[in-house]
Amino acid sequence: MQRAIRPEDITLLNTQPLDLTAYLRDLESEDGSRSSSEQG
Repeated sequence: MQRAIRPEDITLLNTQPLDLTAYLRDLESEDGSRSSSEQG
């Protein structure tokens, strides 16, 4: 399932010189930890 990009995400990326790959990796690790905890 693909995560929807929220307006605040766009603002964050526009106002800070973030590394997009690191940003996406954070989202993936966040989803991964959440799904693994659901599995038990």
